[in-house]
Amino acid sequence: MMRRNLVAWLLLFISTSGCSSQSRTSQELYGNKTKRSIKCIPMIKYFEVELEEHLIKSGEGLGITGDHVKLGQWNVDRSLEMKRRRRNPQKWYIKIPMCSAVRIYHRFFIYYKDSRGSKRIRQWEGQQHARVLEAYERYRKQGSPKFGEAHPMAVGGGIQMERGWLRGEYIVQMKFVWPQHIRFTSFSHFIRNLRYSIKLETFVGSEAQRFNSAAYVSDIEIEVARFPNKRTLLRPQSDGGEQYKPGQILVFHITIPMGIKCLHMLTINSREGERLGEATIAASLLEASEGILELPIYDPRAKQRVGWLTLPYVKIEPLPIAADLTLRSSFHRYWPANWPTLDMGHRGMGKSFFYHSARALENTIKSFLKAERLNSDMIELDVQLTKDYVPIVFNDCGFYTATQGSKVSAYDLYYEYINDLTYGELRQRRVFVYLNGAMVELSHLNSLDVPETEVIFPRLEDVFKHLPLSLGIMVEVKWPQLLSSGSLEYVQTLDKNRYIDVILMTSMQHGCGRALVFSSFDADICSMVRFKQHAFPVVLLTVGERSPWESYADLRTHTLISATSFVHSSEILGISIYAGELEHSVTDIDISFQHQQALFVWGDQLNNSAILDNFRELEVAGLIYDHIDDHLPQRLKRFPFFEAPEMQLIFRRQCIVAGNVSVGEGPPDTHSPFWPRVRSLDEL
Repeated sequence: MMRRNLVAWLLLFISTSGCSSQSRTSQELYGNKTKRSIKCIPMIKYFEVELEEHLIKSGEGLGITGDHVKLGQWNVDRSLEMKRRRRNPQKWYIKIPMCSAVRIYHRFFIYYKDSRGSKRIRQWEGQQHARVLEAYERYRKQGSPKFGEAHPMAVGGGIQMERGWLRGEYIVQMKFVWPQHIRFTSFSHFIRNLRYSIKLETFVGSEAQRFNSAAYVSDIEIEVARFPNKRTLLRPQSDGGEQYKPGQILVFHITIPMGIKCLHMLTINSREGERLGEATIAASLLEASEGILELPIYDPRAKQRVGWLTLPYVKIEPLPIAADLTLRSSFHRYWPANWPTLDMGHRGMGKSFFYHSARALENTIKSFLKAERLNSDMIELDVQLTKDYVPIVFNDCGFYTATQGSKVSAYDLYYEYINDLTYGELRQRRVFVYLNGAMVELSHLNSLDVPETEVIFPRLEDVFKHLPLSLGIMVEVKWPQLLSSGSLEYVQTLDKNRYIDVILMTSMQHGCGRALVFSSFDADICSMVRFKQHAFPVVLLTVGERSPWESYADLRTHTLISATSFVHSSEILGISIYAGELEHSVTDIDISFQHQQALFVWGDQLNNSAILDNFRELEVAGLIYDHIDDHLPQRLKRFPFFEAPEMQLIFRRQCIVAGNVSVGEGPPDTHSPFWPRVRSLDEL
């Protein structure tokens, strides 16, 4: 009788311990139901980590998650909260009864639990490879590894910590990114203030009723980024405000829980400490995803208006599927420095409109597949949305069209914008483009009968469906920019948050599992892609100061130093810069390398094999150029870089990160992974 009770107790303990057999498959790691085996005897697993005191603030905690069901299977909401040791507050630990006969992948993260009980990720170990607890380590104590050092013995140290993505909160960025924002009109304030001190205060409530509920105010976080200087990373606002000089870049970064309306007040002081005025920003002014505010500056003592503040802003909201994203991996800055310089086909086989020619029509699936057959590592394409939010691949904001008829003269043509048409209306339009300097009708490539590989406005979803996973893709997100002259490239009527959400979710559903990088000339879009997810990296496109085009009003895109500072402050992958900017001074490349940023190069200057070889010797991340069939060294390149099985195995993790289980991760690693080698300052 006693033996039967002992066996029954053991079976009950095993069934409630979340254990699995020694031959646990990768599907079981991610939640698929399998039969349990009594061969797996559960034991107490002991996890401990050492955390430096300055990394964690009052009210924050430390969490753990991993591939095991007991660790939440990488889900933030099912993660476990660790305990702090009384004798040594820098050490955190947790004891868990779980199966000890298998390898366990896990990682730690710092979180803040807001007044609603949801976890906001402050910092987490964003290495590509998670921590590993081997099966043979079950009988010994691991010791106290340091937070952020997943593999301290790896070359480069493997130290990486990064911010979390938006889940139950949103971000408002108020930007001083133009040459002039503050204009004083009052005679008493009409002075040459070369420097100001600006401080932001936030109140919960409306302008008519300000109240500071401790529960809500503690959930609101105000940070700043100011550059170019050495303190470019986002940091808490100084108590006395932030120093600002016209022509510098200052960004206020406010994180607010969803559903909370806030009143903001900017106080402007002189460098001598005299209060010059204040500007109030009501919550009703921040309803749109982006905008430009014209705010009166009031002097509270004189009770009169003394000037105007022109303030652009952007509002970043979480993805609708933000709760499905996991902590399996991060690809924000995944671009190992030991990768070779990649060849990237610009719009596939190259530009074909206006006075350029290519062997396939640009931005078509046929052009992309032709570049892939020539062993191009990646292709670059342009994406924008129709009026009904369907992502299509096309470079220009619109095209020339005409009413139905047999004969068309130049007077019958008119320009139509893509964001003014639904996808159904777009596929019914006649299309006229410049080919080799002449206006040519391509309406036959916009009909419903044309194959998907040749259609002139392919959907992004169809592009992902036709291109192999071995072909990397750089997706340039199109959005109109304000030029230095004050004019706008074109009028955009779509909501910016929804615009980015549709592109990201389409990519997560249909394009994950490959080397996929986003890019944009709009710095705010780069920030939105960064803070909405962590499955895909993003780079800032910039034309620099030596391009033949008019510069943008945003100072973050003017110089390589400003662009590098923005990349550093936003924690994105890197920069894609115009080749003409690097012609005169290749030493500027070292600026990106010192910050361990990926540097891509584009431009017509690259349509030269000798120049391409020069950039390859400089070890830039990628070269985006036309006519890849003429300049790609076929004899030296027998297959694209991402065709290697190891590369495809790594990028399958994107699907797990994005919560997309349609693509399996494959078999688990057979050895403990190490963080890839990084470029050191001695190598520069």
